[in-house]
Formats: sequence, structure tokens, C-alpha cells
Amino acid sequence: MVRTFARLLAILVLSACAAPSPAPKGWHPIAGETGAWSMGSGARLQEYRVTNTPFSGGLQDLASQVTIDVLTRHRGARWEGSAPFASCPGAAGIARFRLPDERRLEDAFSVRNGRAVRIAYVHPLGTSGDPAALEAMKNSLCRLSANQ
Repeated sequence: MVRTFARLLAILVLSACAAPSPAPKGWHPIAGETGAWSMGSGARLQEYRVTNTPFSGGLQDLASQVTIDVLTRHRGARWEGSAPFASCPGAAGIARFRLPDERRLEDAFSVRNGRAVRIAYVHPLGTSGDPAALEAMKNSLCRLSANQ
């Protein structure tokens, strides 16, 4: 009985300490992909992807790398601008691109402890971002920078 209680308590403590999911609330995992979620379908499809990779540079280096990556992966993409991420300026940035298929890519990024965290959020042009995606982006990037 005591062992069962101790195990249950350990499980509860460990689950309380687990990092929150980086997924936007209410979004669905993309089958066969890790760190990728979607919402909607057809012309209203939105996609949200999180990557966490080794990186030896700083935030400015990552900003340059984001721009190069997007423009080489998406032929015909146009850079619309970049700025500090408003919720945690100085710790994260965001670059915006217009994709040739009438969608917008917002690539938010941060560097911490030799790792680059990138969040690629794609949504239809002419629509503002889904609040759940923007909140998930803020939680992932700003929580990460607050823990430095």
C-alpha cells in the first residue's frame, strides 16, 4: 500500500514538472511528423512546426540563417521583414515571408545554451495569425529565454 502510494505520488510529481506541449491549443498533430501540427484544411490550412537543433552562433547569426533557409527552400518567397519578438525582445526574433502559394510564413526563433529553437507558422495571406498559434509561439520562445 505504501509503495503504491509512493509510486502514484512520484508519477504526479513528475507529470507536474513536465514541460508544456509546444503545440497550439486545439491543433492536431500532423501524421508521421514530429513537432508539427495543423488546423483547418484546403485554402484555410495552417501549419505550425517546432525544431530544436544545435547552433553555435548568436541570435543575429540565427536571424541570417533563417532568411537564407526560407529563401532557398521556398522558391519565389519574398522577405517581408524581421523584428525582435514582441513578447520577449532581445531574446527572440521573428521573420515574415510571403510564399508564392498565397500564404505567409512567420519564422520565430531563439538561441539558448547552444541550441536554436525555430517555430515556422504558415497561414493564408490576408488573415491574422491564430491566437492559439501565437500564444504557443510566445510560450515556447519566451519561457525558453526566461530560463536562461
